[in-house]
Amino acid sequence: MIKLINGRTLVSLLIMLGYLIGFCGSSLAALSQDDTNSIYGDTVWYLPSISSPQTCSNLPSTPGSGASDGAQFPNLDPSAMADAINTWVAKENPNSRMVNLGGTIVASAKNSNISPFLIVAIAAEESSLADPTDYNVQHGNNSFGRSAAPGQPSFQGARDWYYWSSVKASVDYTASENQGISGGGDMATYLRDQFGSLIDSSTLLQLFTKYAPAGDGNDPVGYAAKVQGWIDELVKLANGTPTTGGDTTGGTTSCGSGIFGGDIVKTAIGLAWPSGDHGPNKSDATPEYQTALPRYNSATDDYSDCGGFVATVMHASGADTDYVGVYVPSQYDYVSKTAAAKYQIIRNVQDTTQLQAGDILMYVNLSNPGDSHTFIYVGQQSGFDGDGAAASLGGHVPEAVSAAASFAYNGRALSGNYFAVRLVK
Repeated sequence: MIKLINGRTLVSLLIMLGYLIGFCGSSLAALSQDDTNSIYGDTVWYLPSISSPQTCSNLPSTPGSGASDGAQFPNLDPSAMADAINTWVAKENPNSRMVNLGGTIVASAKNSNISPFLIVAIAAEESSLADPTDYNVQHGNNSFGRSAAPGQPSFQGARDWYYWSSVKASVDYTASENQGISGGGDMATYLRDQFGSLIDSSTLLQLFTKYAPAGDGNDPVGYAAKVQGWIDELVKLANGTPTTGGDTTGGTTSCGSGIFGGDIVKTAIGLAWPSGDHGPNKSDATPEYQTALPRYNSATDDYSDCGGFVATVMHASGADTDYVGVYVPSQYDYVSKTAAAKYQIIRNVQDTTQLQAGDILMYVNLSNPGDSHTFIYVGQQSGFDGDGAAASLGGHVPEAVSAAASFAYNGRALSGNYFAVRLVK
């Protein structure tokens, strides 16, 4: 650990200059404001940020043993993961202070047997990937919503937040300021120290029930679903394949929760019966839907409500956790007005050639709102006896249906009021 008592002294400057020139064989790098502050203040000095930290990081050469989309360090090529992180961060937020930190994140994640994608996904949720306008990023380079324990570096906000001298330091286990910190200094070490047993043996939902508890005003279910969706994107960018389809609770379509993070179609199929002719009661629904409805949609307890089913799918998958929970006219107002930027609306739908799997179909009868209907178009899926998944109020719980039959019912398509809602953001 190097501590500069007087950063203005010639000896200190010469030490710093010699260290920088020797660092990875590179030329002298420009100091950031954080680096300068650490020198002229009486603080621990750390290696300054460089334009391409991956080239000088201790990037591991071998994969881990974890699942590609799990919480442990995955069985994927480390260089591919670093490249995937750099590509994804730059695409999602070009202003991010995490740009080009992929190699550093992967190295620290390997050191703690944590998925680097998990670290990045938490930053995506907590700070829009270390966006410079985020309060905690501005004041403490804290991209993760991490609180500070007594005695840890901190700054004041809504609570005592953990302070790092740079965003790079927050994800660099070799940084001087992270050494000897009780509970873990860098984010990967902190996650291993505080949540190691959950990371090794539990689901993302269970992890985020502890990391972002509902008692603090969080939505751990939605949080876990969004994180899983982002992890799946990163896995694919790293030339991997998600092993569970993004299931945030460890189940599968046939024997578990039926919920797939970020995937509307898989979740709709996972919660609905693959055939028709089921009753309208709770006991008639799939075990997966009997569990999912009360957990993900507090707006209704009617297991045959069509709007309730669509909203439950949107919430549980994480595709849109703000989707209105029930009542088709209100859901129409949401997609066409409140959340119009998220959705494309295709009007006057009369046949499936106008659709894509994952589209939400709506029929809004303004003169008789109770006659309105909504369902999810899933396309042709193996083992599923329809191209739609729907519930019908008082008629049946979620099950496979025919989109064409729904369009034809009482001439609804001919009325011009059937339209498709396509999530685009």
